[in-house]
Amino acid sequence: MSSGYLEELSVRYKKQIEDLQMSVRQANVALMEAADDRQQNRRDTAVLREKLDNISTIVEEVTSQLETISAWVKRNRCYSGPAKETHTIVLLFRPLAFTPSFLW
Repeated sequence: MSSGYLEELSVRYKKQIEDLQMSVRQANVALMEAADDRQQNRRDTAVLREKLDNISTIVEEVTSQLETISAWVKRNRCYSGPAKETHTIVLLFRPLAFTPSFLW
C-alpha cells in the first residue's frame, strides 16, 4: 500500500474516533440532564404530596366542624313553629397552616 493511502486511512480513522468521542460526551451530558430532571421531579412530587396532606387535614377539620354544627342545629331546632328570632352561627377556624394559592 502506498503511504498516501495509509495516511488517508489514518485521517479517516482519527475523524471517526473524534466523532465517536463527541457522541459519547453528548450522550453523557444528556444522561446527566435526565438524572437532574428526575431528581427535580422527585422533589416536586414530595412538595405536592405535603400540600395534598395539608389540604386533606384541612378538609377533615372543616368536615368535622360542619358535622358538629349540623348536630347542634338539629338539637336546638324549634319544632313548635317558625322561629321568631334569627340566630347567627359564627364559625371560628384556626389559621390555616397551608393556603393553596391555586384556590385564590
